[in-house]
Amino acid sequence: MSGRIVKLDTSTHQAVQELLPWFAMNTLDIDETALVREHLRTCAQCQSDAEWQHKLLAAKAQPEAIADVERAFTRLRPRLQAPQRKRPRHALSAFLLRLFGAGAAWMRWVVLSQAVMIVILIILLVPPPYGGIALYRALGTPGNTA
Repeated sequence: MSGRIVKLDTSTHQAVQELLPWFAMNTLDIDETALVREHLRTCAQCQSDAEWQHKLLAAKAQPEAIADVERAFTRLRPRLQAPQRKRPRHALSAFLLRLFGAGAAWMRWVVLSQAVMIVILIILLVPPPYGGIALYRALGTPGNTA
């Protein structure tokens, strides 16, 4: 460019920037390839980016450089296995752990709310221990004078 300022079309420039990786791999359709080539003739930044994309594609990993999957999985397997839970010493705690330790979280809440409802019903249905004697008397109620 001989000292003159060239105004870039920013929408075309941005579109070409996004298409450069596919241009380097030759996977664009005919219209997109023509757009990229036309823009590359005038834009130095996109030219250098296209060269970088071609270098990146040429430097991709060769098949012999791929890691051994079996060996990597063998090293990873101990970390994948879940730690063993300690068994409770008491039968009641073992029962509670079996009841609330497995299954869906909503099931634990259902069982817990059911137990609470049973306790409330027992409290309401058991007759009072004081045998029906009124524990509260109003001040105007005549008392037993005997």
